[in-house]
Amino acid sequence: MEKVVNDLFTENILHELAESFDVFSREFTLLGDAENYVYEVTKQASSFILRVTHSSHRDEAQISDELSWVDFLQRNGVSAPEVFRSVNDQFIEKVKAKDNSTFYACLFEKVAGKRVNIGEEVHNDKLFYSWGQTIGKMHRLTKVFSEQVDLFNRPSWKEEDLFHLGKYQNHPKKEVIQQFDHLVNLLNHLPQKKENFGLIHSDLHLGNFHYDESEEKLHVFDFDDAVFHWFASDLAIPLYYSVWVLERGNIAVNLEEFATRFLTHFLKGYETENQLSKEDYLAIPIFLKLRDYVLYGFFHKKLDIETITETQKDLIASIEERVINNRAIVTVNYQDILKSI
Repeated sequence: MEKVVNDLFTENILHELAESFDVFSREFTLLGDAENYVYEVTKQASSFILRVTHSSHRDEAQISDELSWVDFLQRNGVSAPEVFRSVNDQFIEKVKAKDNSTFYACLFEKVAGKRVNIGEEVHNDKLFYSWGQTIGKMHRLTKVFSEQVDLFNRPSWKEEDLFHLGKYQNHPKKEVIQQFDHLVNLLNHLPQKKENFGLIHSDLHLGNFHYDESEEKLHVFDFDDAVFHWFASDLAIPLYYSVWVLERGNIAVNLEEFATRFLTHFLKGYETENQLSKEDYLAIPIFLKLRDYVLYGFFHKKLDIETITETQKDLIASIEERVINNRAIVTVNYQDILKSI
């Protein structure tokens, strides 16, 4: 979390928000603080997830639309967390900070299943298939949802704050900016229609779902990044982060072979619920490159580049090298994969 937000977020604000959901335990377990403060809390001997969001990240209307979409998905067969009302019968509670900005809070169900880590036995073809199938169901349903509800308050991909490197770097490298402009030009020429574009999760990596191995079922959470985007981006992100974790962990595996196996089973699952055109699938490398740029912006926004560790410097340098050289994190033969599904 940015220092300016951390300085505003006091214990009194946290406890006032928690108590509005009838949560009085002073033992909050912080699960994450990248874009939101996410806590596991206890209420009547059961665990819940309390998420606190600063107004510099999302406004109330954006959060409300996110919750509407999650509710629709849940009511139509996607295992997403239930959202609970506060003692004031509200889904969103808010408290003003000392600078007159606002912190918003929501209380979510803690979903079933377990987190999966790369290298575990359960990280296998069945999981990849279920992963793709779940995203396919979400894409199929979001097309129905868009016909029923107008969500004007969720951002479009063009509104991504992390695209604006000049806000976080004094002198962004011109080669990085040039490659980003090239990517945007490619995206602006992609077809954008109901069949391939809509509201997507946009961050469904291993850290944002639990898995029930016995039922081969994903329980999805963290819809904070929900955005209007090409469906192919939602396919690229699971592949991107799976390869990224393998690469960062120096795990002895051929990345191209892993990516081919992953995508083959992932897309077979996806196709059971939703189908895209061949051209949409072949656009996945564009979105792998876009994710590199987004992550590059994220690190410059969240980290003090002058004081980061050597490991963090190497990580950012590796992303920068790929961006400048217009190279995706992994290369596979998409034509062959599509023939196999």
